[in-house]
Amino acid sequence: MSFRVLSYSYKGGTGRTTSTANIAAALAQNHSVLCIDLDVDAPGLGILFGFYDNLRGIKDYNLYLQDYLTCEDPASFDIEKALIDVSKESGTGLKFNKTLKVFPSKIKYPKSISFTGNTTAQRLESLLKKIEETGEFEYIILDSPSGFGEMAAISMYVSEYILLFFRYCLQHVEGTIQISHFINKLALDYLPVATSVPRDNPGFTEPMKVEILKKLTGRDIFEIPENNSLKWNERIVLFDSEDKFPGIKKMQACYSNLANKLVKERR
Repeated sequence: MSFRVLSYSYKGGTGRTTSTANIAAALAQNHSVLCIDLDVDAPGLGILFGFYDNLRGIKDYNLYLQDYLTCEDPASFDIEKALIDVSKESGTGLKFNKTLKVFPSKIKYPKSISFTGNTTAQRLESLLKKIEETGEFEYIILDSPSGFGEMAAISMYVSEYILLFFRYCLQHVEGTIQISHFINKLALDYLPVATSVPRDNPGFTEPMKVEILKKLTGRDIFEIPENNSLKWNERIVLFDSEDKFPGIKKMQACYSNLANKLVKERR
């Protein structure tokens, strides 16, 4: 069976999707990985993997997550056709020792879309089980939308472990603490991940971080450092043989360590 990991943040702008892509890339060096973009209102995972061409518009891959969630006959949906192989189709030139595929989302809502009777939750769980039955992927990384709307709640419902992304600022921290209580009610394990450290908010001192940690039910906080030299076309920082910007090795080590934590959790 695959190990289902959810990347979630209460607020946007935490670097959740960027981290999701890098964690998946790290895992794909030794494990088969599938990334699913559940942020159906503002999808961005495909962009990071180079599936979209900004000069010529969004490349149409014909099948997206929304198509599966809203189709009349899920049994006839060609899931394998919808999964994009990053090594073969990405414009980034990324290569991996194992498989890394993406199930992208696109902002296109059919008129027949309906959430009556938790249809979306049932469809998504069915999709994940069908994918798991193939035995192709060891890890399925789900990129959740921010906030606590219906899709975010459903994302948690179908997951086994949550990477809880936040930043050291009041709105993020307060919302994340509230969400952590809900996650505890679901009996799910999770890891708080603070991004943009320490540049984000120097007003958050070490004692304050300790207090935050206590409120997050005593868990350690994994911190991802900020790097001001990071350019948009260098968002996937792992496994690049060139030192394109200062601190790239530190960033690579950070995401690799986070991927290794997931490997330990699965065991």
